[in-house]
Amino acid sequence: GGARSVGSFVANSTVIGFQARASHHAMLGLGKGSRSYSDGYSDIDHALYCNGGNLYVYEDGFQQLRIGSCRFGDTFEIRLTNESKLAYYHNGQQMHVSSDVIAADRRLNVDVSVYLEGGKITDAEWIGAPGQ
Repeated sequence: GGARSVGSFVANSTVIGFQARASHHAMLGLGKGSRSYSDGYSDIDHALYCNGGNLYVYEDGFQQLRIGSCRFGDTFEIRLTNESKLAYYHNGQQMHVSSDVIAADRRLNVDVSVYLEGGKITDAEWIGAPGQ
């Protein structure tokens, strides 16, 4: 199953991303709004996927690369950089930066997909810009 946030943020706002904890077979990311319409993962524009202890970056529904290992309770973040790109973090460490440039007026929402029954995404929250 899947879900997406009702709330969103504009790329040039004081919100710069989100963070959460995820169980195995859980994908969490940011969607550009217009594509985020299903329970599946293929419409999540920028995502981290924890699967079988491996951590992957997915963009536009496709696996891009494996960036490390993961386990239940790890923290995942996707943040907008000063260069208008999305950076992927695992347990506070930056692991990858997307080559995509996000338009300043683009609305982004949290978009998630959980493959197995009992999978969880917890402690999800927006991240504000420093000093906000």
